[in-house]
Amino acid sequence: MSSSNKTVPGSKAEGPKNRREQARKQEAAKRKRTRLIVIIVIAVCIVLLATALFMNSNAVRRIGTAYEVGDMRFSPAEFTFHYNNYYYDYVEYVYTDAYQYANVLLPDTTQPLDGQMYNESITWKQHFQEYCEECLTRDVALYREGREVGFEMTAEDMQKYQDEVDGIESSATALGYSNVDKYLARYYGPACTYDILKEQLLFLYYADGYEKYFNENLSFSDEEILAKYEEKKDIYDSFTFRYYLVYGEKVDESQYESDEEFKAAEEKALADARARAEAEAAGIHSEQDMIEAARAENSETYAEDDSTRRVYDGQLLGSTYGPWLREADRKPLDVGLFDVSVGTYVVMFLDRNDNGYATRNARTIRINPTPVNQEDYADDADNTAYDAAVAAAREDARSEAEELLKRFRENPTEENFAQLAMENSDGTDAPEGGLMALAGRDTLAGEPGEWLFDAARKPGDAEVIWAENANAYFIVYYIGEDMPYNLHLADEQLKTDAINAWEDQLTVGITTKKTWMYALT
Repeated sequence: MSSSNKTVPGSKAEGPKNRREQARKQEAAKRKRTRLIVIIVIAVCIVLLATALFMNSNAVRRIGTAYEVGDMRFSPAEFTFHYNNYYYDYVEYVYTDAYQYANVLLPDTTQPLDGQMYNESITWKQHFQEYCEECLTRDVALYREGREVGFEMTAEDMQKYQDEVDGIESSATALGYSNVDKYLARYYGPACTYDILKEQLLFLYYADGYEKYFNENLSFSDEEILAKYEEKKDIYDSFTFRYYLVYGEKVDESQYESDEEFKAAEEKALADARARAEAEAAGIHSEQDMIEAARAENSETYAEDDSTRRVYDGQLLGSTYGPWLREADRKPLDVGLFDVSVGTYVVMFLDRNDNGYATRNARTIRINPTPVNQEDYADDADNTAYDAAVAAAREDARSEAEELLKRFRENPTEENFAQLAMENSDGTDAPEGGLMALAGRDTLAGEPGEWLFDAARKPGDAEVIWAENANAYFIVYYIGEDMPYNLHLADEQLKTDAINAWEDQLTVGITTKKTWMYALT
């Protein structure tokens, strides 16, 4: 029988020394296992951290797919570029075409978009994301259709694209950025590069160019245009009227013991205001009667004769008395009463104009005074130095405009004016030579618009005009009259309807998809 090397528990061989040695070996093995676990945990943490850093890096935002439209894919960086681009376009549209409604149509630009509600269910950020998705779907559809039919961008559009790209590079250099990518990061997200911008901007120029090509080839008969005007005249026509508000007496809720008593008092106050308005309206038979009744109601608010007079296009009339003003059988000096939550409006209809006046074609050069930062004059207690700097900047702008007008008059052709506009204008229409086609009375607001529509205007006239509302000088060159304004509106509506129907058809069947990378946009 062979001998065993095992030590029998309790035998003499398992003495204190051997037990200590065994314990030492077990402790060493335990420490080794612990070190191994620690190393593994550290390695896993390093991998996870590296993965997290990589996933949150600009590099990963430039690869992969965040949003798919049909067979076109957009990385997080590309989608973010489009998001910001559409946002800037929207803001520019509001400030250019709907400035008076900017406080309603725009979010607070000093606060994060994801911290402001667009409506009851989504934030402004979510709204612009949805807007971006809709625009991308349309642009992809236009791009694909253009490619299929062999559309090629015009040389003019290619030049505009190149000018914009070059302008971005020039701006980056002028502002002291070491490279264009750092400049773009400020406006289009940290992952945007010059190459991404050029590629995506060319995509947009192509889609817009194809849409413009389609639009320019649309034409409608005189009968179609007139029929559209008749359909839309309630919003195209302008309405002249006078109005004032008879307020109900304010009711102090604290003076009543119950909600029922308070509400009854409010209703009585409004009923009394209605009765007073009815009594006043019964004595109004002329504009002068209207002026005097309003002044008797509130001598401060209606101190001036024109304080009750308004001229609004039909699309701007509200729902309170707008439908009444638009009624086809409405006659001058008709008076109506309209209840609102604080009292009763007294409204007098004066006139309805079909806006059939001739539109004007013109070109403009805009010269903005150099901005003056008021913070640079913090020690200027009475603003004397600041006001002087503003006046000097305005004078410099006037001198520049006068010099450009002089240069134009040395060669008074439309081509020369257009060239001067392209080279010098601060207006957004500079690339088109400052062209303002089919302008209405409100297209060029303020003093320049008044000059343009002056009855004495003759083709070829040009003048330097200060526009208070725009805080800029305009050199305006008058080309001549064009189609009636109301028919121009109808023609534009027909084109809009046709383009919308066409684009809706183009987008039928185009699928979209968000990937997990969408969260990185």
